[in-house]
Amino acid sequence: MNSAYEYHRLYNPNHGAEPGARANDPICHVPCSEPHGPRQLGSWLIFNVGQNEMSAKPISPFPEKVISEWYSWSEISPEEYAARRSHLIGEFSLDEYTYENKKMEDWLIRLGKIIRDAKKTEECRRKFLSSDEYLAVERSISEILKE
Repeated sequence: MNSAYEYHRLYNPNHGAEPGARANDPICHVPCSEPHGPRQLGSWLIFNVGQNEMSAKPISPFPEKVISEWYSWSEISPEEYAARRSHLIGEFSLDEYTYENKKMEDWLIRLGKIIRDAKKTEECRRKFLSSDEYLAVERSISEILKE
Protein backbone atom coordinates (compact mmCIF):
# COMPACT_ATOMS: atom_id res chain seq x y z
CA MET A 1 0.00 0.00 0.00
CA ASN A 2 1.29 3.39 -1.00
CA SER A 3 -0.74 5.65 1.20
CA ALA A 4 -2.80 5.98 4.33
CA TYR A 5 -5.80 6.53 2.08
CA GLU A 6 -5.35 3.12 0.41
CA TYR A 7 -5.00 1.51 3.85
CA HIS A 8 -8.12 3.30 5.08
CA ARG A 9 -10.01 2.27 1.93
CA LEU A 10 -9.10 -1.42 2.28
CA TYR A 11 -9.64 -1.79 6.00
CA ASN A 12 -12.56 0.52 6.70
CA PRO A 13 -15.81 -1.28 5.87
CA ASN A 14 -17.73 2.01 6.04
CA HIS A 15 -15.44 3.69 3.51
CA GLY A 16 -16.93 6.61 1.67
CA ALA A 17 -17.15 10.34 1.89
CA GLU A 18 -19.82 12.07 3.88
CA PRO A 19 -22.78 13.14 1.69
CA GLY A 20 -22.07 16.60 0.34
CA ALA A 21 -18.34 16.40 1.17
CA ARG A 22 -16.15 18.31 -1.24
CA ALA A 23 -12.60 17.59 -2.30
CA ASN A 24 -10.03 20.32 -2.83
CA ASP A 25 -11.91 22.74 -0.60
CA PRO A 26 -9.77 24.97 1.65
CA ILE A 27 -12.11 24.30 4.56
CA CYS A 28 -12.40 20.71 5.71
CA HIS A 29 -15.90 19.30 6.05
CA VAL A 30 -17.13 18.27 9.49
CA PRO A 31 -17.06 15.50 10.50
CA CYS A 32 -14.06 14.80 8.32
CA SER A 33 -14.60 11.68 6.22
CA GLU A 34 -11.17 11.26 4.68
CA PRO A 35 -7.59 11.16 5.95
CA HIS A 36 -5.46 13.99 4.64
CA GLY A 37 -2.84 16.56 5.50
CA PRO A 38 -3.54 20.25 5.80
CA ARG A 39 -5.78 21.66 3.09
CA GLN A 40 -4.21 23.96 0.54
CA LEU A 41 -6.08 26.85 -0.98
CA GLY A 42 -7.67 25.87 -4.21
CA SER A 43 -11.36 26.55 -3.80
CA TRP A 44 -11.62 27.17 -7.56
CA LEU A 45 -11.29 23.39 -7.98
CA ILE A 46 -14.21 21.94 -6.05
CA PHE A 47 -15.80 18.64 -6.98
CA ASN A 48 -18.50 16.69 -5.26
CA VAL A 49 -16.70 13.65 -3.87
CA GLY A 50 -19.55 11.40 -5.01
CA GLN A 51 -19.13 12.46 -8.65
CA ASN A 52 -17.06 10.55 -11.15
CA GLU A 53 -13.87 12.64 -11.36
CA MET A 54 -13.42 11.74 -15.02
CA SER A 55 -16.71 13.39 -16.01
CA ALA A 56 -17.10 15.96 -13.24
CA LYS A 57 -17.12 19.60 -14.28
CA PRO A 58 -15.85 22.25 -11.86
CA ILE A 59 -18.24 24.74 -10.33
CA SER A 60 -18.30 27.98 -12.30
CA PRO A 61 -16.12 30.76 -10.91
CA PHE A 62 -18.63 33.25 -12.35
CA PRO A 63 -21.78 34.14 -10.42
CA GLU A 64 -24.91 33.05 -12.27
CA LYS A 65 -26.31 36.58 -11.98
CA VAL A 66 -23.34 37.91 -13.96
CA ILE A 67 -23.77 35.24 -16.65
CA SER A 68 -27.46 36.16 -16.92
CA GLU A 69 -26.48 39.80 -17.45
CA TRP A 70 -23.87 38.87 -20.08
CA TYR A 71 -25.96 36.43 -22.08
CA SER A 72 -29.67 37.17 -21.37
CA TRP A 73 -30.10 33.40 -21.63
CA SER A 74 -33.70 33.39 -20.35
CA GLU A 75 -34.80 35.85 -23.06
CA ILE A 76 -33.27 34.41 -26.22
CA SER A 77 -32.49 30.93 -27.53
CA PRO A 78 -28.84 29.89 -27.83
CA GLU A 79 -29.40 29.54 -31.58
CA GLU A 80 -30.53 33.14 -31.96
CA TYR A 81 -27.82 34.36 -29.59
CA ALA A 82 -25.19 32.59 -31.70
CA ALA A 83 -26.64 34.10 -34.86
CA ARG A 84 -26.54 37.63 -33.49
CA ARG A 85 -23.47 37.67 -31.25
CA SER A 86 -21.17 34.67 -31.68
CA HIS A 87 -18.76 36.69 -33.83
CA LEU A 88 -18.13 38.93 -30.80
CA ILE A 89 -17.08 36.04 -28.54
CA GLY A 90 -13.30 35.63 -28.47
CA GLU A 91 -13.16 32.55 -26.28
CA PHE A 92 -16.01 30.58 -24.76
CA SER A 93 -15.62 28.14 -21.88
CA LEU A 94 -18.74 28.73 -19.78
CA ASP A 95 -20.12 25.39 -20.99
CA GLU A 96 -17.23 23.63 -19.24
CA TYR A 97 -18.61 24.39 -15.76
CA THR A 98 -21.51 23.22 -13.68
CA TYR A 99 -24.18 25.54 -12.31
CA GLU A 100 -27.00 25.37 -9.78
CA ASN A 101 -29.39 26.62 -12.46
CA LYS A 102 -29.55 23.59 -14.78
CA LYS A 103 -31.66 25.43 -17.39
CA MET A 104 -28.91 28.02 -17.73
CA GLU A 105 -26.26 25.27 -17.83
CA ASP A 106 -28.13 23.50 -20.64
CA TRP A 107 -28.44 26.81 -22.52
CA LEU A 108 -24.68 27.41 -22.22
CA ILE A 109 -23.90 23.87 -23.38
CA ARG A 110 -26.11 24.34 -26.46
CA LEU A 111 -24.50 27.72 -27.19
CA GLY A 112 -21.02 26.20 -26.90
CA LYS A 113 -21.88 23.44 -29.38
CA ILE A 114 -23.25 25.95 -31.87
CA ILE A 115 -20.41 28.46 -31.77
CA ARG A 116 -17.78 25.73 -32.11
CA ASP A 117 -19.45 24.50 -35.29
CA ALA A 118 -19.14 27.01 -38.14
CA LYS A 119 -21.84 25.25 -40.18
CA LYS A 120 -24.37 25.40 -37.32
CA THR A 121 -23.50 29.03 -36.64
CA GLU A 122 -24.06 29.89 -40.30
CA GLU A 123 -27.39 28.01 -40.29
CA CYS A 124 -28.48 30.04 -37.25
CA ARG A 125 -27.49 33.31 -38.94
CA ARG A 126 -29.47 32.43 -42.06
CA LYS A 127 -32.50 31.46 -39.95
CA PHE A 128 -32.59 34.37 -37.47
CA LEU A 129 -31.08 37.38 -39.22
CA SER A 130 -32.61 39.64 -41.83
CA SER A 131 -30.46 40.24 -44.89
CA ASP A 132 -29.39 43.63 -43.49
CA GLU A 133 -28.50 42.09 -40.12
CA TYR A 134 -26.60 39.29 -41.86
CA LEU A 135 -24.56 41.80 -43.88
CA ALA A 136 -23.84 43.83 -40.73
CA VAL A 137 -22.49 40.69 -39.01
CA GLU A 138 -20.36 39.89 -42.08
CA ARG A 139 -18.93 43.46 -42.05
CA SER A 140 -18.22 43.17 -38.34
CA ILE A 141 -16.40 39.86 -38.87
CA SER A 142 -14.32 41.44 -41.65
CA GLU A 143 -13.35 44.31 -39.37
CA ILE A 144 -12.43 41.93 -36.55
CA LEU A 145 -10.23 39.89 -38.90
CA LYS A 146 -8.38 43.01 -40.06
CA GLU A 147 -7.27 43.79 -36.49
